[in-house]
Amino acid sequence: MTLTGEENLIVMEYLAAKAASVPECGYIVPAPIVFDDVQSFWANLDPKVTKKEIETSEIAFTTVTMSRLPQKPEADGEPWIYYYNFHIFRRYTAKRADESAAADSFLRRTLKSYTLFLKAVLDLNTEFADEQPVTGLSPQRVVEAVAELGGDDDLIQENEAGRYLQTANGFSADVAITVTITFREC
Repeated sequence: MTLTGEENLIVMEYLAAKAASVPECGYIVPAPIVFDDVQSFWANLDPKVTKKEIETSEIAFTTVTMSRLPQKPEADGEPWIYYYNFHIFRRYTAKRADESAAADSFLRRTLKSYTLFLKAVLDLNTEFADEQPVTGLSPQRVVEAVAELGGDDDLIQENEAGRYLQTANGFSADVAITVTITFREC
């Protein structure tokens, strides 16, 4: 027995809602959508943004994906383990837009961006520091479903072209989450 597509959607929506509770995670994208450029990012997520706002707004988003196939239990009655990933991205400007802006101002803005990025990573980790019951799955099929941090493979990268927004440099991190689900015997 394994999750149906509809049940996986419930889990993904639950994880997206948890990420949304951390404002610094920015826009929550519950699918691996690749944006061609900054303009397509804004066109897809907030089409009312003006051209000036596109040029000056920070971009922060978190993508929720299933990172690998589930691990089947070794014996009947044991839980299945599902693997998900949060990819957190925050764009920064690698250079001053013009020489009229003071270097200190640029450095403060970059530091603020990095601080907000780290806050998103740390706060999202805090959200899953303890086991969290996953809600919304049918009690007729599921005995228990819990989400928690998934391991030590979390990776922070700086000055990286974004995985899902490849024309923008920024800070990115992956936060692994495991969801353990015990199904009722049929």
